[in-house]
Amino acid sequence: MKKIIYIHGLGGAKETSHTYSTIKKNMKDVNVLSPEVPHNPLKALKWIDEYLNEEKPDLVIGMSMGGFVTLCNNKNINTLVINPAMNGYEDIINAFGMNYKGEFDPGRSDGKKEFILDKEYYNDLKIATKKYNDLIENNKINIKNIRGVFSKNDEYFHHKIDYERLYNDKCVLIDDMHSLNDDSIIKYVIPYINELLK
Repeated sequence: MKKIIYIHGLGGAKETSHTYSTIKKNMKDVNVLSPEVPHNPLKALKWIDEYLNEEKPDLVIGMSMGGFVTLCNNKNINTLVINPAMNGYEDIINAFGMNYKGEFDPGRSDGKKEFILDKEYYNDLKIATKKYNDLIENNKINIKNIRGVFSKNDEYFHHKIDYERLYNDKCVLIDDMHSLNDDSIIKYVIPYINELLK
């Protein structure tokens, strides 16, 4: 059975994403996993690297901030990014600012309900962003087996042009918000999944 790993975005938790749930419901012959990724960006990079090495998925999907850390861990695994925070530090601080307080929805496995984007978080995100930029500058990125889905009405990020410049033209711009509705997932995400799993 094919295996998909779905990497949630900022404030996410295990198996709580609507996008994940819709993919799982519509991909009954595929094992779809959505692990709980560490909130701290550097810990997330290390954790995802180890997790992907262990699970060896056929496809990894990254949403929003999960898209950024997925791109940072590009291992020639088939990859789909959905509204990724491709600029890392710049995207998150511009969208949320310093000392932003948010809630984990619906809460994390360790019992944490809230998070804060403080100086420590942003310092680590700067380091993660530099690592990503170094990958790009040294041509250590997978540009072939990757697809992108971008929303016209995304409240946070607009990176379709950046994606095409750095990766390829295998992407789509859809009439939706940052978080996708069922119709968008079924019409645009599922076909890319099927294409990448062939």
